[in-house]
Amino acid sequence: TDECGNVATKQWVETACDTVKPTFDGPSLPASGTVAECDDFPTAPTLTASDVCTSATVVYSMTFTTGCGGHRVETRKWTATDESGNFKVHTQVLTRGDSSPPTFTVSALPGISAECDETPVWATPAATDCHGDVLVTYSDAPDGDWSVIRTFVAADECSQKSEITQTLTITDNEPPTLYGV
Repeated sequence: TDECGNVATKQWVETACDTVKPTFDGPSLPASGTVAECDDFPTAPTLTASDVCTSATVVYSMTFTTGCGGHRVETRKWTATDESGNFKVHTQVLTRGDSSPPTFTVSALPGISAECDETPVWATPAATDCHGDVLVTYSDAPDGDWSVIRTFVAADECSQKSEITQTLTITDNEPPTLYGV
């Protein structure tokens, strides 16, 4: 303002440009790795982020691919974004494979026997696999004149197999019958 009452003003506009990416809070971020074969995937943690100039938000997303049995690859992504649009991404990749064959519920099958004229009673053993269905099939092979070996095969969805065998012994405890003597 001068002596005559005239006023002069000057306006100053300052624009601050935020180019700094936000940072994730906490001592460590979830690491990539392998999940044990029969285990479930761990729950994804909630991450937070900070920014030097403005606030930051974190958005979580997850995608996955699957293969045979329990094979699965999970990709987790956290994106921290500040109010200026700067962002930082943390990615975690977890993999669970299926490298183990199914397991029979018994470690061995007892031998069985049957008379010549009897139909043997075979019991199909059960098998399990932590990743899904198991198909149990069998095949028979002679073992000499008086026995048969039955091989049971358990196969999982990844075509991994395990086997267990059982022997049938055919007995002849009846004496022969003579005719026409």
